[in-house]
Amino acid sequence: MEFEDISLICKDCGTNFLFTAGEQDFYQQKGLVNQPGRCHECRTNRRTAAALNSIQVPVPTQPEIAQEQPTESTTPAVITSTVKETTKINCAACGKDTTVPFRPRLSRPVYCYKCYNEMRANTTIPPSELAPAEKNQDEKHEESNKESEQVL
Repeated sequence: MEFEDISLICKDCGTNFLFTAGEQDFYQQKGLVNQPGRCHECRTNRRTAAALNSIQVPVPTQPEIAQEQPTESTTPAVITSTVKETTKINCAACGKDTTVPFRPRLSRPVYCYKCYNEMRANTTIPPSELAPAEKNQDEKHEESNKESEQVL
């Protein structure tokens, strides 16, 4: 089916705009039956306003949780909330105050970005740097291996 450009009037600003043959083909492929009632600029402004009204900033429930404020997007048609929950910690390796994007367990050491990457670079972590819960598990594993060797 051949389409021709159609001149329409925007119901918001009253200007004439073209509903091009390409746009008409796109509308047909997507199953859209109504012609656009607003020009491109008014549609973009409407989407931006709707997106800005839908952003909700949660209130922190605990004092130690820090919240990042949403940032402004340079593309108004694609606005997403960028609120991330972070927890203030002291690095277990260097003692530096920092934040992490999760709630750490009390039984596990937590590291700053630099120390964490250094720990990951090491393929084997010395037992002295493991959390106490992990030491107990390793000791239990070694003990069970010794017991199974004695049984054999």
